Amino acid sequence: MTLRSRTILVCLVLMACGDFSHGMEKRANQSKPSSKTCGGGNGAASPCARLEWWVEDRKAGTVELGKPMPHALLRQNLEKYYVADYIADAQPVDAFKFEDPPLTVEIENGPFTLASKRGESMGTPRSERYRDNAVKVARDGALVRTIRVTGAGLTTKQGIGVGSTLSDLKKAYPDFKNSPAPETLGNDTCFGHTKSLPSVSFIFETCAKADQGQPVLRIDLWDGW
Repeated sequence: MTLRSRTILVCLVLMACGDFSHGMEKRANQSKPSSKTCGGGNGAASPCARLEWWVEDRKAGTVELGKPMPHALLRQNLEKYYVADYIADAQPVDAFKFEDPPLTVEIENGPFTLASKRGESMGTPRSERYRDNAVKVARDGALVRTIRVTGAGLTTKQGIGVGSTLSDLKKAYPDFKNSPAPETLGNDTCFGHTKSLPSVSFIFETCAKADQGQPVLRIDLWDGW
């Protein structure tokens, strides 16, 4: 074999090895979890990896007022997120409090709400008493009554979310106005609105603290504003 032939052979071998190595690296990278997956522990993808998380009028991601909870939230172990509670002026609610995504979803005609209306539930609510029935009602298509965004990560398309300030809101929505209101969950006596998002309320601890730069504590979506 001539020197030229040996040189060509060596080059072909090196090229083949390079392609093989590149292919292996590519396949290894494809098998890694996407950085866009919000996963909760143990490597399982969380619902936020499958939803488009914008806060819009009447909806947060694909959780929408007046419609059943989306399939991505009706996960296994849904019962561990359930809470029976009283809010505002002792209004009963059946809610599912998620951490990832940071949402509380209240459903209509849940078992605790109905029991309270019948006068069957008095005093401190016991979530465990209603948990299994609430999960069944949710999976059977109970409608969403209220959505509460309780943490950072979900924003309006103008970039406003939990942690934004009153100044941020007024820049994003020139018609934004806030005013005092009765407590709903506690330490939340200032609600703000913009006409472009009629079902959305931006919650501050107090209006005085909002004026001083304290950020938004929560975003509530409800048809009753």
